Amino acid sequence: MDHCSIGIEGINQLGKVIQTTTNKIQLLNVSGNKVGDEVLRVIGSSINKIYKLYIETNKITSIGIQYLPDLNTLTTINLYGNTIGKEGAQELGNRVKSKLRKLILEKCNIGDEGTMDIGRAMEDCKSVQLLILSNLMYNGR
Repeated sequence: MDHCSIGIEGINQLGKVIQTTTNKIQLLNVSGNKVGDEVLRVIGSSINKIYKLYIETNKITSIGIQYLPDLNTLTTINLYGNTIGKEGAQELGNRVKSKLRKLILEKCNIGDEGTMDIGRAMEDCKSVQLLILSNLMYNGR
């Protein structure tokens, strides 16, 4: 569902499907749909059914990150291009758990403080194999 122009109604329907499925979802990619924090509000309660989550460039902020419960099952989170800021990095750091292998926060405006929060979380999360933190103060250029 990458760059499919999905709106809020589509995301709500997707959330219902995820909640009712009995299967684990290997990869959910809803990148580029610009639905904002709503996507995490809708799928947050079902996040334990997803292994890999790609939500690039969806206009997610620190508010959206607050909708996520502890990330016990996710092995990959790609938040590329979402301006979660230092507050979102702190929230994410508090939720990251031991199964995470890949965390992509490129162009997320987390700055120095957010980087330190993620660093502290990585001390407890020994399974991470890929951590991308480039363009930490991306301004859209």
